[in-house]
Amino acid sequence: MTRTHIFVYAMIGLFLCQTSFALNDNTRVAFYYGNNPPLDELHAFNVVVVEPQNDLDPKQYNNAYSELYAYVHIGEMDAHANYIKRIPAAWRKGKNPAWDSHIMDLANPGWRDFLLNDVFKPLWESGYRGFFLDTLDSYELLKLTPQQKQQQRAGIVDIIKRVKSKYPKAKIITNRGFEVLDAVHQDVDAVAAESLFAGWNPQKKQYQAVSKNDREWLTGKLETIRRDYHLPVIVIDYLPIDRRDEARKVARKISASGFIPWVTDWDLQSLGVGTVEVIPRKILLLYEKNAENAKNPATAIAAFAYSAFPLQFMGFIPVLQPVDETLPQGVLKDRYAGILTWFNQPVIKNHKRLEKWLTQQIQQGIPVVFMQNFGVPLNSPLFKRLNITVRENSKHISKIRIKYRDESIGYEALPQPIPVDFLGVTCKNGQVLLQVQADDLLEDVIVVTPWGGYALTPYDIVVLPDSGQSRWVVNPFEFFRKTLKLPEFPVPDVTTASGRRILNIHIDGDAFISRIPWMHGKFTAEVILEQILNRYKLPTGVSIIQREFEIIKSTPNIARRLTKVARRIFALPWVEIATHTYSHPLDWANLKEGQPNTEYLSYPDKNYHFSFQKEITGSVAFINKFLAPSDKKVTAIYWSGNSNPLEKPLKIAYQAGLMNINGMAKIYINSTKSITNLGPLGINTGKFIQVFAPIPNEFEYTDNWAPPYYAFQNAIHTFELTDKPVRYKPISIYYHFYAAVDQASLRALKRIYKWTVRQLVIPLQVTDYIHKVLDFNNTVIAKNITDDTSLAWLIVNNKSLREFRWPIGQGVPDLAKSRNVAGYSAINNDYYIHTGNACDTWIRFTSTPPTEPYLVDANAEITHWHRINKDTFQLSLKGYVPLDFKLANMNQCLLKHNNHVLQTAADNNYSLKDAHCGTFEIHCTR
Repeated sequence: MTRTHIFVYAMIGLFLCQTSFALNDNTRVAFYYGNNPPLDELHAFNVVVVEPQNDLDPKQYNNAYSELYAYVHIGEMDAHANYIKRIPAAWRKGKNPAWDSHIMDLANPGWRDFLLNDVFKPLWESGYRGFFLDTLDSYELLKLTPQQKQQQRAGIVDIIKRVKSKYPKAKIITNRGFEVLDAVHQDVDAVAAESLFAGWNPQKKQYQAVSKNDREWLTGKLETIRRDYHLPVIVIDYLPIDRRDEARKVARKISASGFIPWVTDWDLQSLGVGTVEVIPRKILLLYEKNAENAKNPATAIAAFAYSAFPLQFMGFIPVLQPVDETLPQGVLKDRYAGILTWFNQPVIKNHKRLEKWLTQQIQQGIPVVFMQNFGVPLNSPLFKRLNITVRENSKHISKIRIKYRDESIGYEALPQPIPVDFLGVTCKNGQVLLQVQADDLLEDVIVVTPWGGYALTPYDIVVLPDSGQSRWVVNPFEFFRKTLKLPEFPVPDVTTASGRRILNIHIDGDAFISRIPWMHGKFTAEVILEQILNRYKLPTGVSIIQREFEIIKSTPNIARRLTKVARRIFALPWVEIATHTYSHPLDWANLKEGQPNTEYLSYPDKNYHFSFQKEITGSVAFINKFLAPSDKKVTAIYWSGNSNPLEKPLKIAYQAGLMNINGMAKIYINSTKSITNLGPLGINTGKFIQVFAPIPNEFEYTDNWAPPYYAFQNAIHTFELTDKPVRYKPISIYYHFYAAVDQASLRALKRIYKWTVRQLVIPLQVTDYIHKVLDFNNTVIAKNITDDTSLAWLIVNNKSLREFRWPIGQGVPDLAKSRNVAGYSAINNDYYIHTGNACDTWIRFTSTPPTEPYLVDANAEITHWHRINKDTFQLSLKGYVPLDFKLANMNQCLLKHNNHVLQTAADNNYSLKDAHCGTFEIHCTR
């Protein structure tokens, strides 16, 4: 499996943490030998030992805080190894039946040469810079004389030293090898050992506790290694994945003994427990491909359209998975927090495969929630497994009434019983939230169960007649939290940065060349430049459509005039350049390369044979060559039309290093106020992520650009409703150049700007927002298990997303014990926690508010936060507008900038009129 977001960031050059690190007692270590390792989650660990595979690329994975190490057999060779035919029989000394492997002759120089040239060399060339050497002690299984044993040990020493000689920067971890450490301890970086408290018996194929004698012997060996050689020691213990609580206790014991813990299943096929335990954030969304949705874009699939935003708001990552294709196999509990099924039909075509697969996942302990339908026949054995009773009914049902309704039901609309949907299912051991009755028959239609839960159609969502609008009957946040057993953790938040609501602005290039009928001789681009961009010096992304500039070539005077306008716009320091494609495709799914596609393009040309490359990289090259200043280039593509690109155009954009945005935004005003109208952050399409615009544009607010055009000002209502009582969205001013064509729409646009500049915001470029959305998917969150507290969290990401949301009632950030935490703000019912620019962050919570200074909010991003000592702090900020920020707990403290003391305006607010960035020092005399 390739790690999508690592792939994305590597191509765009976003990894800013590229130095390597030395192993020490605080290094987080993981081992994973299975296929398809959970690479996203494994980034919580500094060292990750894997079985090298063709689809594992350490060059894409590795960064400053996490690195892949290759597992290498030294003393054994798997009986099924792909190179076994190249190994002479003379190099084999015996068999290890417990693992079905050959014991190799380490005294044989031929075997050592083979290891160096045919194993280590290709691994090094593929990007591995660390190696875990296993089976060093396998020769002990043979009947050897003392002299022969010494020859084996000499061979081990030789291969380790030859590896270090050929690759001086290689890092080596040995699995035991106690007898050779005197000779090689300066060449190795750590030592590992297995089974200190909990082990695996390969002969009996069972887990077993380690005896006191064995534990004391091994402990003595490991303590000697730490004392005499000053090497970190890793202990690998074994427990089945369903004994997670016990695994945490064992990991704590290992850590308390002074060693780095890793507790996993016997064949290391799951993500175990180390010094931290990763919180799975992915939710698998199962749906069926059928005639109803086959032609629809993925964004229209009900499972995604309805559940994606609530799940993302709670910090989880929805992953669409059709049941018609191969379902994920192996251990899934370590990467998926839960499974949500959403079937439009009572029984799906592949229901037998679904029954078997879901049974396996429930047995693993993965919560499952069924929405709308179960997808299996009423006689399915799955119902027995779920403890659901089905009473088949042959009577005609003419009337249904609500028998019981929990107070949580009726979130946005009351349930509407419909006789045709009566199934007669009841749940024996669940918390029934909604029950209906037909004559003497009962049906539990919304239930929370030990294994998850379900909400049957039409009781989950009500579709309003005529309008096409939908409303939730259940509270999706509470229902998914309960049924999927979702944990609380600091939620990565893309609405806010440095404690202030994000503001981003971007303009689609449509009608750049249009004349304004009510303003003689003026073009839309000129008016937007003069009345908006020059007046509001806020970070703004501006795009153009290349075909518009080809169209005006026939009128050279206009072409020269508008080309000059484009160059003036793109030269503005606060403007970021984007493409809105070559010909403005309207329906991306139906485009066929090499054909005219005239019905699917806004600017068709009978001589144009459609090309994704021309639409994307071709238009970028045009802008860079003819319109952009020499020191500024195109950074993004704003998708056009229905904004539903398939994988190929996304791949082209990513390979060109372009950010991407647009699509999926919905109108959220009083008349459409529903969670169903809050669009998600983005969607995975193949290996790539399409990022959605947070708020719709004027085309949507004016009902497909129809009068009254002043309806665009309803965006202000959206901004207000998505901020209080819950902050759901950033402020996003999104429009086209044709907003200047009509007086009403231009006045509406100006009202939006005037309202916006009065708000407490942090203005950012739209590409900053895109980076944050990508980092939302890339962020790894883990709980510190070596503490008995549950309020210590490790957060690792690419440093674009630095704001995390936490419920106010569950503790305040403990700034003294946290790391890379600059401060926090109380907004609505949550704390918004600001982190610095380090690669990883530790957030700890306490019941006592801090007394030391901290950043409350700022209109710029934090680029550095450092506590120099107990009385001195350093803060660096970088933004797009003159700096304005607020500090807390500044009594008996001074703030210095360039060795000058800054005076507070009021309430510890500070402003710099002429600086967009700066480094400050807080000096306290307490």
